[in-house]
Amino acid sequence: MKGLVHNCVKRSSGRKIMLNFYHEDKKAGLPVPAILGLTASPVISSDLASIEALESTMDAVCTTPTVHREELLQCVNKPHLVRSVYEFKRRSELTNLMRALQTAYQKMDITTDPDVLKFSRRRNEENLKRLRDAIMRNDTFSQNQMKGLWNRSRDILEELGSWAADRYISRLIADFLSRVDAPDDTWSNENRTYLAGYLREVPISSLGNEPPTAKDLSHKAVKLIHELLAAGDDAVGIIFVKERTTANVLCDLLNNSPSVQGRYRVGAMVGTSSSRSRTQNMYEFNNGGTQILEDFRTGVVNLLVATSVLEEGIDVPACNLVVCFDETTTLKSFIQRRGRARMQESKMIAMESSKTSSRTWEELEEGMKRRYQDDQRELERLDELARSEQTDSIYYIIKSSSARLDLDNARQHLEHFCQVVFKADYVDRRPEYIFHKEQNELGEDMLRAVLTLPSGLPANLRKFKSSFSWKSEKNAMKDAAFRAYVALIEGGLVSENLLPVNEVSGDKEEDSEPQPEPLFNPWIQVAQNWKKPEDKWLYGFEFWDEELDYPVRFDVVLPAELPQLRDVGLYLDANDRWTVKHVSTKKISHEENSSLPDHTSTLLALHFGHRWLVEDFEHVIKVIYEDRGISREHIGRVPFLGNEDKATGRLVRDTSRCPFHYIKTIPSKPSLEEVQHPFYEYELAPQDEPYIVIEKWTRRADLLHPPNSSSQDQKVNTKPYGRVLPVSWTTVDMVPKRVVKVGMLIPSIIHEIEVQLVASELSTTLLQPVGINDLQLVLEAISSRNAHEPVDYERLEFLGDSILKYCTVIQAYAEHPLWPEGLLVHFKDRLVSNTRLRRACLESGLSKFILSKAFTGRSYNGKKWKPLYLDDFLPEESVAPLDCITGHKNLADVVEALIGASFQDGGMDKVLKCISVFLGDKCHWHEAGRGWDILFSSALDDVPLPPTLEPLEELIGYSFRKKSLLIEAVTHGSYAGDTHQRSYEQLEFLGDAVLDYIIVTKVFNVKPPLPHSDLHLIKTAMVNGEFLAFVNLEHRLRRVETDVNADGITEDTVKTLALWQFMRYTSPAIGNEQVRTVERFEKLRRGIVDAIENGTHYPWTLLARFQPKKFYSDLFEALIGAVWVDSGSTEVCEGVLRRFGILTYLERIIRDKVHIKHPKEELSALAVEKKVEYYYTVLGGVEPEYVCRLTVGGRLMADVRGGLNKEEIMTRAAEQAVRLLNEEKRAAELGAEPMDLE
Repeated sequence: MKGLVHNCVKRSSGRKIMLNFYHEDKKAGLPVPAILGLTASPVISSDLASIEALESTMDAVCTTPTVHREELLQCVNKPHLVRSVYEFKRRSELTNLMRALQTAYQKMDITTDPDVLKFSRRRNEENLKRLRDAIMRNDTFSQNQMKGLWNRSRDILEELGSWAADRYISRLIADFLSRVDAPDDTWSNENRTYLAGYLREVPISSLGNEPPTAKDLSHKAVKLIHELLAAGDDAVGIIFVKERTTANVLCDLLNNSPSVQGRYRVGAMVGTSSSRSRTQNMYEFNNGGTQILEDFRTGVVNLLVATSVLEEGIDVPACNLVVCFDETTTLKSFIQRRGRARMQESKMIAMESSKTSSRTWEELEEGMKRRYQDDQRELERLDELARSEQTDSIYYIIKSSSARLDLDNARQHLEHFCQVVFKADYVDRRPEYIFHKEQNELGEDMLRAVLTLPSGLPANLRKFKSSFSWKSEKNAMKDAAFRAYVALIEGGLVSENLLPVNEVSGDKEEDSEPQPEPLFNPWIQVAQNWKKPEDKWLYGFEFWDEELDYPVRFDVVLPAELPQLRDVGLYLDANDRWTVKHVSTKKISHEENSSLPDHTSTLLALHFGHRWLVEDFEHVIKVIYEDRGISREHIGRVPFLGNEDKATGRLVRDTSRCPFHYIKTIPSKPSLEEVQHPFYEYELAPQDEPYIVIEKWTRRADLLHPPNSSSQDQKVNTKPYGRVLPVSWTTVDMVPKRVVKVGMLIPSIIHEIEVQLVASELSTTLLQPVGINDLQLVLEAISSRNAHEPVDYERLEFLGDSILKYCTVIQAYAEHPLWPEGLLVHFKDRLVSNTRLRRACLESGLSKFILSKAFTGRSYNGKKWKPLYLDDFLPEESVAPLDCITGHKNLADVVEALIGASFQDGGMDKVLKCISVFLGDKCHWHEAGRGWDILFSSALDDVPLPPTLEPLEELIGYSFRKKSLLIEAVTHGSYAGDTHQRSYEQLEFLGDAVLDYIIVTKVFNVKPPLPHSDLHLIKTAMVNGEFLAFVNLEHRLRRVETDVNADGITEDTVKTLALWQFMRYTSPAIGNEQVRTVERFEKLRRGIVDAIENGTHYPWTLLARFQPKKFYSDLFEALIGAVWVDSGSTEVCEGVLRRFGILTYLERIIRDKVHIKHPKEELSALAVEKKVEYYYTVLGGVEPEYVCRLTVGGRLMADVRGGLNKEEIMTRAAEQAVRLLNEEKRAAELGAEPMDLE
């Protein structure tokens, strides 16, 4: 009978039950139940003698707690009592609006009243009596409605002032007139029409929106505002009023008061009932419902104006300010209201008229002080009792650190552990103590404490009992806490320093991070191998030249084996692209190599010889052209006499041997104005001879990247000749241009071989235990974006990040199956954080293999490219080391990319080998499948599925082998019904990684491959909490149930069940939140479903408005985790995801190219360098409204209202700004002016 006992007085139903049944049965000797009543106030009136009458009625003794008394007294924080006196002045002058209402009331014609007309038409004796009463007393429905509105407006005028009275009248009349034509079961059409005719004469539209001022308010209202502003900045309070109407109008007044707006967000709470009589009355406000109460709990509202409904029976958070706006008439009300101010340093303000005698208040305050002093003395007695017991002999010492745990510090350590480790919403993280009385051998009353820890721990680490019995509650609690913490230490959940393991700092050696090594230079080893009389490798290449119908072939000899060489894309210019293909590999002896010609210097001289001297030295590679007879002598060997046939397919050169394309011959020297690029001292060149028109041969050494197009290249030049030379100054090569092209691409081929050598060295040294067969995967994994290789590591890093998370989560859970989620998360984060991966990269030496600099056709020192001669790399000591890699994130990313490459090459077996290479020193990684074996084996067998959960297997389309996993997956941390069952946090931790793994591997393997940016966007769209919560509510099981009605007839009804309805919880707040979430879901469902099935854009804004709590997505992820542990198969988990529609939507996003970029992210991209700023505010009221103004570069781009939460309103604003910028972009193309929202 919690909270009901004090109401069992007078003629209440509770008292009648006791008198007429309980006491009668007891007199007759029949069995009767034991009575336990819980109440904060055993008396309603101020007459303390009424306690005895209540004891007699309940057949019980009224007493305060004895077993938990010490704990109770320590937790009680009584507020400071303050009396606030205001001057009461009766207001005789009515407002203009009140006079208009009074006039309308007086003008009401009783003879045309619908009730009078109804009684007149049906003339029987009863109706005639009603007719007389109606006319004599003005007692009709419409008259009473107008009378109620008039009387309450006068009451508001007295209580709050003229502004409030006008506000009350205008709001209620406007509300009534807005629904006068709507169907209403409680009002007849005649009454609505009749009353509306008179209310329309009240000029409510003339009332402005000016805020209240002091002259418009009563002194009582002014005094209240003064008290509110005098409270601390952290004030959270309740204002108690007597009348429902006063609560709503006072809320409106405070929300419109400028001085209050900046400090408080005010709401009104007048009850959750929907009494028919109240809904009939147009002079009453509608209930605010439960939403405002939840807003108060969550902090959206920090000041609540409430009637007595909030005194008891409704769970509200502790406050530090309680105001009794109206006089407190009973002791019960006083105690109940005072109990709402439970925070430390709280204040309770009683507002009293200066005409009211303060004697009662002062006596009551004095009595409360005496009670408080008695409590203090009782606390001192209990402290003395605790100190009298010997506790020094109980302690526990950790040998490795000498840390000491004893009864004096165990409880603090345990409470700290719970606060740090358990972080779920709606879960009480505090240890719970229950005391049991027993007697010692001397017959003395003693206590033992039973301690229960939160449900994130396994059953063997949840309940503990004090080892000894104690006189003091405090010592019994200490003893139980000591036993619990020792068990946590021995279970590995607490470090040697008595801290939770997730608070332990990193290893000392990690304080100083290793420095990156200089980049690996493969040419040193190549140069050394050239000097060894060992086998070499001959690699054949070819590329197609548009000038001939057969490919250009050449060979490269290298003293190193490259098992795989990729095709090399080359860019001769912006429009001409070649592909150099590797066509053969042949192992040759040292002697065979010695017999082969070396064309490297000749080929380089053909292209670069006019720029710098090419020595006839040995190079790091030997290039052999298919025409073995080429030599330097062929460069510009033949004088050119203007013969076009001789120049076809060959280069012409000037006196400095600079190469050009031959275009045509002209008979004489053109004028200077006709030449776009005349040579130096053009005027001095020969006049009377033919000239040739030429085009410059490229100087580029980097053919791996397309040339930068300059604006000058785009200009149209009207001069007829680009470049010209006199014929007498030119010579012609004896070899075709295709030979020169081979020399031109040598720097690019050298770079390509270099990166292949780096990848090969990494694969055969550090990664040798992994055994990656596809060298191109290794090369992709070590290529950063800055290297500008044909591929970079970002796609593989995206894959590897998810694979590493998946493996680490399984490893953590399997290695520590008893750990709660908070410790598992710490284990995972510490093992695979970017800091840890970066350190692993440096410690392993991987950093020297990362390609982070782009090939630009220049040497390592940044100067123009020069040949790489063998002597430049011998001896090794003379070679200057290369630079070290820069960019910390690159280091961690490459580790993850190599994990992704390992997965692509050989699945989980190679992944775990790769992880062990880099992270094996921190963890002994299980073989593939071993983690699942451990988890499946540790799940409880033979646990029956409760009947209420049986439909759940049908809903998800999977039957569990171990039902305990399904039970755990739907058990929230707040569930108090079973201390042997763990909550779902650990399975949610696992399921999150499994879901991530499935989505990532699906999108990664899409053909053709998706860009890295799209991979991230799609993953975010599929695994965000709002979307998972939506599918949780949307996917439902439909079942036909047969019921028998009151007439004995069977009826079939279709009922739907969704996943969230199976969640086991105890917290009332979760139930309230589920009701509100379902309401939002039903309003938004159709729009979200349409976007999923048919939309071109992902429904970011609708999902933000949906605003589900995290437990919805947690529940879904826990279910996926449970399915994985039970089945050991990601394929089975994929079946569940498809059943819930997730994979179907994923496939449609990819197939239909659904726009998935979040509006805020899209806006940032459109704004380029302009600053994007969001200005959002919360408008108070029964339902707080979020508004947002958005500027881009200081220009207003969106001004939106009506938001339910911050994320939604900001997303809507971004969406509007994106739409506007895109429209302006299209308009700019048509020459229109930009729009302005100001």
